[in-house]
Amino acid sequence: MVICMVGEKVVKSSEGGTIEIEVRDKDGKVIVKRTEKMNSYLYNYYLLVRAGLIRGITGLAVKDTDGNTLSVDGVDFNGGGAMAGEGDDSYGIVVGSGSTQVDVQNDYSLANKISNGTGSGQLSYGSMSFTEDLTNLPKITLSLKRSFVNNSGDSITVSEIGLVIKLVEPNGSSYNVMICRDVITATTVPNGGTLSVTMNLNIN
Repeated sequence: MVICMVGEKVVKSSEGGTIEIEVRDKDGKVIVKRTEKMNSYLYNYYLLVRAGLIRGITGLAVKDTDGNTLSVDGVDFNGGGAMAGEGDDSYGIVVGSGSTQVDVQNDYSLANKISNGTGSGQLSYGSMSFTEDLTNLPKITLSLKRSFVNNSGDSITVSEIGLVIKLVEPNGSSYNVMICRDVITATTVPNGGTLSVTMNLNIN
């Protein structure tokens, strides 16, 4: 929790979020629509925030989605971030079929990521988009959204959602680092259907 001044008022601020889940069938009919609490910021998230605030820190063992340990000193978002394009399942919002309990300190990837494609067990990843709401200060909401189309020939169940950001070093090397992972209520996407996931990142 952070305490700050807005005008002459003392405001208590905290970070949190929600995940909006919507599934439409092949005819566009909404068959699932619900909102779940987003509560699993990972240790990677803390390390990146700390590195951004205090330059020159060494020994911060951030892990990328391949399990490689890297130093975040000198890493920035130039050419990176979370806004992955269509068909790119390496970063942005990613989905999986794993149900392993979240381990905030040690998780660095989904338990069983569903890859991009139209083959068995695959979903076609759309491009990332975002909106922001600054109309109700001091509450701020940044919403990240991505859609996933099932053309695999069979139903697919999604039970975990992650947010991965791309970090780019000054030399051009890039790394994908997961900062959030949530295990959600198992959600079935029928063949021909579309799953839409919106992650609402709130500062209250």
